[in-house]
Amino acid sequence: MTSSQTSTPFPTAPSPEPTEQEYGLSSAVRRLAEIDDELRTRGILELTTERDKIRTELKEHMIATEQLECFDETSGYEARLQASTNTEYDVERLKGALMPAHFKLVVKETVDGKALADLIRMGVTTQTHLERCGVIGKTLRSVSLIVRPRKEQEEK
Repeated sequence: MTSSQTSTPFPTAPSPEPTEQEYGLSSAVRRLAEIDDELRTRGILELTTERDKIRTELKEHMIATEQLECFDETSGYEARLQASTNTEYDVERLKGALMPAHFKLVVKETVDGKALADLIRMGVTTQTHLERCGVIGKTLRSVSLIVRPRKEQEEK
């Protein structure tokens, strides 16, 4: 690159060879595929599926019977339910606990999404109508990584 050329974050023409970064990403995908194949070959994939099913059933049963823990003396393993909680605030009490200016900073009006979905289901309004009115917006909540064999139509 000469001093008059500038580099851009995006290439202007497709590179015939993968860059070092692209090679690293495709290598990681290839390695995940190899690991999945090895798990399938050894029968481990079925075991992990069975383990997940048993864990789900155990959890559901423990919740239904209100049994918080269970111990197996033979294996030395225990199963324990551990609750995780969200913090909730009482808006009316918070109003009395803060000065009005501070209250306005921390309390925002929100839409009850479940109640709105119920109105749509009952036919009071439609998703399309709300979209046309600009009521619905999307914000990124999380990003999932999906690694799987590519379907035939995606390869074209």
